[in-house]
Amino acid sequence: TATLSIAAASAGEESGSLSFTVGVDNAVAGGFTVDVSFADGTATGGTDYNNATQTLTFAGTAGESQTLTVPVTNDAIVEGNETFTVTLAPSTASVTGGTATLTDDSTVPITVTTATA
Repeated sequence: TATLSIAAASAGEESGSLSFTVGVDNAVAGGFTVDVSFADGTATGGTDYNNATQTLTFAGTAGESQTLTVPVTNDAIVEGNETFTVTLAPSTASVTGGTATLTDDSTVPITVTTATA
């Protein structure tokens, strides 16, 4: 039995993308593909990150890893950190991990006006 793993990832909006490492622990004869999809948490797919389905192809080598890159949007909206989840399927292997955190880099401009008498 092979187990897929995907580590949690975090990046600032200004980075332009967020990268995950997806690995398989044991060999899988003939290789396999994994369809990647996304589930919104507090981040919104298509607005905060590109939620287009992707496919990863593994040769089937034990210890092999692939990099999954997800483009993220650097907006000017002041908001807290946002999350989404990566789902790997179909797979006969079990899957662990997959939460992404986008850290907000937006600021609120403040104007100070002094009153004159």
